Amino acid sequence: MASNSVWSIPTLVLYNNLEDSVTLLYSLFLFVKSAHIVFGNNHDISPIIDFDDLNWLKGFFYLGIGVFLLWLLAIIFNTTELVQKPYSYYPLRLASSILIYWVGYQAFFRYMVLKDRIVLRKEVRKKSSGVGPDFAETNKGALTFAEIEHYILNEQEYLDPYLSLERLSGKVGKSVSTVSKIMNTYTDSNFTDYINRYRVEEAKKQLSNPKFFNYTIASIGLECGFNSKSTFYVAFKKFTGLTPTEYRSKIGS
Repeated sequence: MASNSVWSIPTLVLYNNLEDSVTLLYSLFLFVKSAHIVFGNNHDISPIIDFDDLNWLKGFFYLGIGVFLLWLLAIIFNTTELVQKPYSYYPLRLASSILIYWVGYQAFFRYMVLKDRIVLRKEVRKKSSGVGPDFAETNKGALTFAEIEHYILNEQEYLDPYLSLERLSGKVGKSVSTVSKIMNTYTDSNFTDYINRYRVEEAKKQLSNPKFFNYTIASIGLECGFNSKSTFYVAFKKFTGLTPTEYRSKIGS
């Protein structure tokens, strides 16, 4: 910041306003580019955003827009002298503080989720003895389905948030069409619902475990194979009629 002992007051005011304007424009440029990367038509990063549950970034960008608008308003006030310093910067300072506190909360929340997931993973990934296919079944299609189901349960494939029909087909050595046909024939739901049932059952088990009563619901859902908190809540509500929060409260009461 220039000293008023070197420059005249009008020159100093002009310099400060110019400095604010350049900083605002450059920051806005970086903000827009970042928003384009996150929310633009970028198929390369969309799976990552879905998996990491980064919808909170939308809130960050919305708050950021508010800060930029208040920043612009402060520049207008200073240029037109409608509001004198430092009062022209008060709304901007308040909005910036809210943004900083909000980002800090998001970081703390995600740290707690990560901390919970480290412990949960040891419990959720315990291998059970599994249930083998019924080899007394003579129907070839039913036997193939039993083998696929045995693999899904024994290897805990439902805990993989990236699991898809194509990925499962490759792992069991069957064509996608074959696995799709078998799943449609021997389950009362589509592939996604079939897998989510196992995930919800695992989540119910951990939500009912007193050892994890103080753990975040988001961490439990993510460790049970869901790729975001929102998909976990939707699936859990669909199969139980309750939200995970309601289910935990019911169990704990």
